[in-house]
Amino acid sequence: MIDENTTLSDNSDVDDVKPELRGYLSKWTNYIHGWQDRFIVLKDSTLSYYKSEVESNLGCRGALCLKKVKVKVESGYGTSSDSSSNGGGLRRHDSVTSLQSTGSHGRTSRRLAEKIAELETFNDLLGKQALQLQQYFDTCASKFPQISDEEAIDALKLAEIAHDKSLVDEVRATSASFRATCSATVVNIQHCVELLKRREKQARKAEELYAALKTQLNEARLASKP
Repeated sequence: MIDENTTLSDNSDVDDVKPELRGYLSKWTNYIHGWQDRFIVLKDSTLSYYKSEVESNLGCRGALCLKKVKVKVESGYGTSSDSSSNGGGLRRHDSVTSLQSTGSHGRTSRRLAEKIAELETFNDLLGKQALQLQQYFDTCASKFPQISDEEAIDALKLAEIAHDKSLVDEVRATSASFRATCSATVVNIQHCVELLKRREKQARKAEELYAALKTQLNEARLASKP
């Protein structure tokens, strides 16, 4: 998740309080590895990036001074931009940083997709196990045609009455599996709900970070004009 050490204050406090934004953003690396999550720090109008938060104390991989940078949006790429520094020395790689999506948001989306895939698997299992239980029930009930549907409500008891030990064991095993699958499904749904809440929170923080970066870029663009 994106965390902010300090929040941006109004213009009157800019000179007194130095805002610092820290969090993960997606950064274009190359055509082989594509977009990768990078830890970003915005402080004193300088945008620095690191491979991860753990490695942030080892030195940044690159940095841009937003007061000197020129931002150009490429035609045909609505979410892409190019940047260059007047001196050129601050430009570490020919790459861009996505300001519209965060790495943590992407990870949450992937986990949510995995959980949904698991739910689909559980749904298939529940269908098969329910069908097996119904077949066991029908098999037992067929041996006692005189029993009404209202009385024949327990396949396990019917199997015991029929003195069919193998069928009893199968019913017990399938019933246990059915209960376990139901429990796993409920837990998975709870995880999905939590991930959806987290994703919504990350989206809000990503928007806040994007707005802050956009403000910094606009201020730098105005300051660079003669």
